[in-house]
Amino acid sequence: MRTGHREIRSNWMYMSANLSEILTKSETDHVSATDVSGWHILTDILAALDRSTVEYVILGDTTRFPDLTSGDVDLAIGADDFAKLEAVLVQLQDESPARLVQVIEHEQTSRFYVLAWKGPAGRPQYLQLDVCSDYFRSGTLLMTADEFIGERENHTIHGADVYLPSREAALTYYLIKKIEKGSISVEQNEYLLSTLSRMTEPQRADVASRFGFPDAAEFGSWIKDLASSKNAAKPGATFKPNTRTTIVHRLREVARLIRRVASPNGLFVVLMGPDGSGKTTINNLSREYTETAFWGVRYLHFRPFLGISGDDDDIVEDPHAEPPRGTLSSIAKLAYYVFDYALGYLTKIRPCLSRSGLVIFDRYYEDMQIDQRRYRYGGPRFLLNLARWFVPTPDLYVFLDGDANVIQSRKQEVSFAETERQVDAYRTLASALPNAELCDASLEPEDVAICVSWKILDMLSDKTIQRIGGKV
Repeated sequence: MRTGHREIRSNWMYMSANLSEILTKSETDHVSATDVSGWHILTDILAALDRSTVEYVILGDTTRFPDLTSGDVDLAIGADDFAKLEAVLVQLQDESPARLVQVIEHEQTSRFYVLAWKGPAGRPQYLQLDVCSDYFRSGTLLMTADEFIGERENHTIHGADVYLPSREAALTYYLIKKIEKGSISVEQNEYLLSTLSRMTEPQRADVASRFGFPDAAEFGSWIKDLASSKNAAKPGATFKPNTRTTIVHRLREVARLIRRVASPNGLFVVLMGPDGSGKTTINNLSREYTETAFWGVRYLHFRPFLGISGDDDDIVEDPHAEPPRGTLSSIAKLAYYVFDYALGYLTKIRPCLSRSGLVIFDRYYEDMQIDQRRYRYGGPRFLLNLARWFVPTPDLYVFLDGDANVIQSRKQEVSFAETERQVDAYRTLASALPNAELCDASLEPEDVAICVSWKILDMLSDKTIQRIGGKV
């Protein structure tokens, strides 16, 4: 059975009390923060799982280890061990540079974990773990946890003692994933052939029958022919599970989908700052540095632009060139903006958040409060402030702060006096918001983007740990 959030919380105090003995600091102190690799983090996690009596196996091709710079690591654990695993991952951040930043429940018994730490120059580095107990795809049960860990085998990989599944389970799981993706590379095909060659004839026959082949020889020939000269081929077999998907499994899948919608694990971020502070450049870099922690990134400028396919507003060279609108037209425009924010949140922002995405705005409603001339607002100030109550609030505001002289030297969209005014106004706004962070915009763009990226990841981590029942 899948361990639910309520069960995780009920086990949390017990796990936290015992993890100091499970995860020792000495294991992660042997390298400096910038020298830490995904392999270091992974082996520390696996060692902690061993001591916490969590039975696990590594799934998939391990020949790429210790290089974990691309792709994720697939694990299988017992059906009731998610609480222990998540306690280990949270405790790890107190014992190593790695921080748990994301948990995505993408199947009823599968969760995708992302850990992040500071690499060279402070840029985020990641380890991604795709963990299942029973293996479902689109709500259909394909393999059970017992098939993975029931006959697990101990292996030594690059000096680390780890557990792998039986060859039958390893090949079955890997081939299922390749069939699902609809393609297979030459390297992946070599892994399948290597695994198949180390299996006994009865083992090959058993796996062959699950993929609809009458004998092992035909199955072996089919695998051998999978990869084409272009490094990709279309697997054509159909997998036959040994277990049956029940109505209970279907109901659990519905419940999982409801949880994803009701409690999104994406993040809604707004980047703000004076004209010339480099928001567009910083936005592009920070999206690149943080996209690994999300399943999709959506960029919007100022407002959602409901009904418009493009996500960017017209960029103007002289934001104060045109005069303000009249009072009535300003009020009408304000009403349109509020409608756009409210309905755009439901149709553009919330769906992305429910799919574990990052929504990042360059400017937002408050920008109109700071710089009414840019938006040609000529209506009452109190109405502008009142309308803010009807605009959805982001999870995080990141303000680009800096010396007015430095900002003005980069871009002269407005006068120096206006830049000074905007710097002061944004600082005042940031101090009034409970979910606001500052980054020094006078630094080099990459350094500013790294600062913004860690503000995003820290907020995401806090939300994630609270959601799974841990303590921030």
